[in-house]
Amino acid sequence: FHPPTDLFVENRELLRKIYPNESDVDIGELILAPNVVGHPVLGFMERPLRSKHYNVGFENMRYTARVGEENAQASMNGSVWMFGGSTMFGQGVSDDETIPAQMAALDRDRTYLNFGVQGYDSHLEVQKLIILLKKGYRPSRVIFLDGVNDMLGALANNFPTAEAPMLRYHAYAHHFNVGTFDRQRGFASFARTLP
Repeated sequence: FHPPTDLFVENRELLRKIYPNESDVDIGELILAPNVVGHPVLGFMERPLRSKHYNVGFENMRYTARVGEENAQASMNGSVWMFGGSTMFGQGVSDDETIPAQMAALDRDRTYLNFGVQGYDSHLEVQKLIILLKKGYRPSRVIFLDGVNDMLGALANNFPTAEAPMLRYHAYAHHFNVGTFDRQRGFASFARTLP
């Protein structure tokens, strides 16, 4: 696996073919590493950002031509909320090239809000939805686009999908962490208690 930032150094010509109408400066911004910040419940979320290609703000949504800083809060109720990982967020494309922006262009009767976050899986997206609902916002519909991050998460632990911890570091927390196993019986005893 080669992150796009490595390709920019190693194979700039390939990226120029992928982004034929963009300058090297714009390509550098489009392949920017995830811009996330810690969150106490979700683990991390998109950090507010203003640039030529990426604009993230109110409730960590990615803006479009129709929904921006000036009307994001007013657009929350009655709109279609879209959740997902980097595909929904639109990593590597400008604001108006994301899936929610394309949906808005096809369906001018509805407002589509992009709550995609790079690296999120369905567990984190549901938690983000719950947080927004607890704040009193109400969508008309909710759409989830998932797959890759859920599969990678399933490979990273030995839990069935329905029982997978929301955050991977919760997998062995509390009763099953190293600090709580019986030192008299040793690590083998602890290892047998793991799911």
